[in-house]
Amino acid sequence: VVAMTGDGVNDAPALKKADIGVAMGVTGTDVAKEVADMVLSDDNFATIVEAIREGRVIFENIRKFVLYLLSCNLGEILVVFVPILLGWFRPLIPVQILLINLVTDGLPALALGVDSPEKGLMSRKPRPPREGIITPAYLRFIFWGAIFIAFPVIVGFWLGLRNGDLPTARTLAFLTLGLGELWRAYSFRSERENFWRIDPRTNLYLVGACLLSVAVLVLAVAVPPLGRVFGCAPLDFRQWVLAVGLSLLSLSFYEIRKIIIRRRDENGTARGGSEKSAGL
Repeated sequence: VVAMTGDGVNDAPALKKADIGVAMGVTGTDVAKEVADMVLSDDNFATIVEAIREGRVIFENIRKFVLYLLSCNLGEILVVFVPILLGWFRPLIPVQILLINLVTDGLPALALGVDSPEKGLMSRKPRPPREGIITPAYLRFIFWGAIFIAFPVIVGFWLGLRNGDLPTARTLAFLTLGLGELWRAYSFRSERENFWRIDPRTNLYLVGACLLSVAVLVLAVAVPPLGRVFGCAPLDFRQWVLAVGLSLLSLSFYEIRKIIIRRRDENGTARGGSEKSAGL
């Protein structure tokens, strides 16, 4: 990638030829500004670095948003279809799926879209210019992530069915899925840093989104009138603990993956690049 800076008419051909033409906004000529890809409004070269940083932040946040939603939605598809293929009852009813999509999918995803930059963002190697948001390695990441979303939910549903109580089984599946996706929203903030090593105050939007989502999930299960609307049955303390414990299983996949990636990087054996790490 070649970048060229200039301000005069004679710089215009080079600015147009370069991959990124940068013109001066104050002292630059109109011709230079017209052909340039970027115009520095303050004529400060340090602004170029800030622009690169902002571009990386935007790209990473879009990727977080897309990966989170795709993995959640694919996981929900598996949750619905796998039990049906096994000859079981439907683990979730339509109104529960709708609530999951609106609350535990949508709100955290929007918060991830405005996440603060990770530490060391500018020290990373540049990604290939033609690399898209979703690469084959990230597709594998989405696939395996969806499996680890669906597995605990199906286990919770199966445990509920063992007691012969379909409403309780569906409530366990609903609560496990909702809480699991909220845990994963925090995990998606970084590809390498475990979620407990990231200050939650750096994204208060995500904190608010998750607290609101948890409140909605709890009310849908604990308040009988809302429970009847959303097809949820009251749970005892043991069942609440079971749902929370199962929801943590989906989180463990991402966090263990991060530890492995970080140790490989520290040992100098990592092959490098965010795409390769995503394909683990």
